[in-house]
Amino acid sequence: MSFIEGTPERYQPNKTLLIREHRPPAPFGINGSYRDSPRPVVDWDSLPRYISRVEVALAYPPMENETQPTSYTTPAHERTLTITGSKTRRHKDATGRDRGGAHVLTCFLDGDPTVEYVAKIYDAADYPLGFGAWDCITRADKDYSIEACAYQSLQPIPGVGGVLVPAYFGSWTFALDVNSPDVNPDEDPEPDHPKPEPRRRWVRMILLELVAGECLVDMMEKAEVSSPTPERRYATTTDYSQLPPEDFRLLVMRNIIETDITIWWEGLLTHNDIEPRNIIVRPNGKVVIIDFNVAQLFNFTYYGDDHPRQLGPDDPYALTQPESPIMRYWPIPFGGAYTGWESSMWKHWVPKAWIEDLNRSTEWLVKTYRDDTRYAPLRQNWLNIGSYAHLDPRAVRLLESLGRKPAEEGK
Repeated sequence: MSFIEGTPERYQPNKTLLIREHRPPAPFGINGSYRDSPRPVVDWDSLPRYISRVEVALAYPPMENETQPTSYTTPAHERTLTITGSKTRRHKDATGRDRGGAHVLTCFLDGDPTVEYVAKIYDAADYPLGFGAWDCITRADKDYSIEACAYQSLQPIPGVGGVLVPAYFGSWTFALDVNSPDVNPDEDPEPDHPKPEPRRRWVRMILLELVAGECLVDMMEKAEVSSPTPERRYATTTDYSQLPPEDFRLLVMRNIIETDITIWWEGLLTHNDIEPRNIIVRPNGKVVIIDFNVAQLFNFTYYGDDHPRQLGPDDPYALTQPESPIMRYWPIPFGGAYTGWESSMWKHWVPKAWIEDLNRSTEWLVKTYRDDTRYAPLRQNWLNIGSYAHLDPRAVRLLESLGRKPAEEGK
């Protein structure tokens, strides 16, 4: 277990944390589908100008569940967590700087290294400091509230929890000791001036199954070939010899589509971030979806659309079967209708023929799912959307083969 670059000292291998069960707050967001943030807005004027995120986290601790707050004075279910490594994948902003966010660590519990888990830690000290409503504490609490609730909702669903998503082992919290800014922890205290007691701040986390498999984006990056021309550094090409066979890649894409729809249908939940970094591929091609911090849980939605299963039987948008993948992924699976997979990691996975001819992907989508009775029939109002007339003629003909009215009938 060696030092991990980019990971704070407090989360390095061999570090131990005493974690205790915690009830997360109900999901909230900022200018989104959920209730507005219940957190107090950080009063920046009352804080030092060059304050650290740790000091902000101390001044504004993470929030509790409003109806069932966790007690920190009564006995609780506690476990000892030992960190073994990191799976954190950071996002970069437009300037290439780390945007921060949650840490994803591997670990074991109670001294038993034979079973490893994943701990996802929402430490506000590692989120962007921010100003206004989007301060680092609010960002961390928001991610925790949504993701913990998502896994909690999905875990008991047969065929979903521990199958299509990692098994969920609950939400937890732990305390970190923080020295005062004017205290040097390496100096010996003077006899007449003992060191002050460290301050304590609480951090939230969830515990998940460590899924056996490989992250899809890691598989793609093996085949990514950068442009030798500096000004075209984003114009990467693909070395297909570094990828699994095309049949396997298509199997994985089909499994991603069907897993996404099953989670949406059975869990009343839209993932909202089906990207290669959030997909674990098992050796047999089955997939596990991770990272639900931007998911929409319809049972907690305050604004926006209802889920089709929540609608009355007379509502034209009510469904008794899941929506067809043809509708959900039309016309280009994981790509743009006119740009395909330009500037997207998906171009390092889809068949080469799709890159050369976008209609091939549309044809695959229709051929794969047009007769699949697991899904609801295509709606006429969807088939006859006016803007579809501007798609490539081959795509329009495919729609007509599915029931779209020919153009001359609409005149």
